[in-house]
Amino acid sequence: MVEVGVEVEDVVEVEVVVEVEVVVEVGVEVEVGDMVGDVVEIGDEVGDMVGIKVGVVVEDVVEVVVEVGVEVTKRKEKIMFEKGKAYFIKTATDYFTGYCIEDGTDCLLDQAAWIADTGRFADALRTGEFSEIEPYPDGMLVRVHAGGVVSSCLWPHKLPRAQK
Repeated sequence: MVEVGVEVEDVVEVEVVVEVEVVVEVGVEVEVGDMVGDVVEIGDEVGDMVGIKVGVVVEDVVEVVVEVGVEVTKRKEKIMFEKGKAYFIKTATDYFTGYCIEDGTDCLLDQAAWIADTGRFADALRTGEFSEIEPYPDGMLVRVHAGGVVSSCLWPHKLPRAQK
């Protein structure tokens, strides 16, 4: 882009191709004879860049009707947790293990345990051994809400069921 200062001194005939974008502002009324836009006259300085300002005189009022259609569709719920699979889940404050018993974005765990201390994290993931385990009683289900999940992974090891 070349920046130049231009002062209009003479009227010359040129062919100009202009792409026009029509913008309708809600609540603005235009009457016959109204001026819309800016007009460049002889002697006006056109600024730092070569450009054209277009002025339009309204010669006829036309009714504009805009129809907006909105289609509402139900968003399919993404399944984060699959029924019948064992998971290790990290929330903002806790770790859990357990079998997921229903498909969904939340995880409903059976044979759940709160992992109070993982010990060395990488070792725990590799071996399935934790430093401190607090299992929930048999038959007690634990729901981990998707909004609180920081990360999760499938758990390939035996689920911890003994307090440690």
